[in-house]
Amino acid sequence: MGYFIRVLDNFHFADPAEEYDVGNFVCYNDALEHAKKYVREDIIGMWVHGQDINSLFSYYTTFGADPIIISEEPSQREWGFSAWDYAEALVEDLKNYLIEGTDIQTIYQTAILFAGDRHAMKNQTLPDSHIPYVVHLSNVCMEILVADRHTENFNLKLAVQTALLHDVLEDTETTTLELEECFGGLVTYSVQALTKDKDLSKEKRMEDSLRRIKECPKEVWAVKLADRITNMQKPPNSWGPDKISQYHGEAKLILSELREGNQYLANRLEKKIKDYSRYCCT
Repeated sequence: MGYFIRVLDNFHFADPAEEYDVGNFVCYNDALEHAKKYVREDIIGMWVHGQDINSLFSYYTTFGADPIIISEEPSQREWGFSAWDYAEALVEDLKNYLIEGTDIQTIYQTAILFAGDRHAMKNQTLPDSHIPYVVHLSNVCMEILVADRHTENFNLKLAVQTALLHDVLEDTETTTLELEECFGGLVTYSVQALTKDKDLSKEKRMEDSLRRIKECPKEVWAVKLADRITNMQKPPNSWGPDKISQYHGEAKLILSELREGNQYLANRLEKKIKDYSRYCCT
């Protein structure tokens, strides 16, 4: 039995001309992940672009996408996912997320233990080394913790969790459903933006990810800057001149696109780029 998603338009309710079908999912959870992504992009995207959080649900039910999951089995056509119920829960989760409470040390420990375990399951290490990948994650988070002291109106809770979890969707078996269950919709949305789309050609993946990052809160921009700062060390021995030059060029693109996200980290990356040029063939 398979599934697909029918995307309705709340603004054009009951207008078949505004409906379309997407996907061909063997597993229900895959269809569920995809359906939830539509709603997350609408709810959080509306909030990021200035919609008042108290009117988010009403705004979504007027203008948002309304995906439903449909079974290819005629006797069981529609399955139990309500986009409106999920949207309402997302808004409440977002409100609760923005309330100060949990100390940053606990937030850090919870996220790094989750990420460290998931990357360890894949035996992931730093390139050309036996150093556990969690060292990279902690280094990215260190950049974020210092940047917080130089940045006004910075949501450290979001930035720390996103920094520590930024590779779990791209490099481990973690699903968005698992990530959301543990860390909520906003963190999941942020980590998804930092995750390259492997269905695209390698040449287009970075450009696509940067476009999605720019739809996120500025803390996510900061994580991407911090990630590249941390990686602008001496290149791994296995990298050839073309790879090194490409990585240098990508860093320049990241700086150009995300400079306005965090001036402190942008200045740090700019210096790292200049230092890294010593490794590039001229």
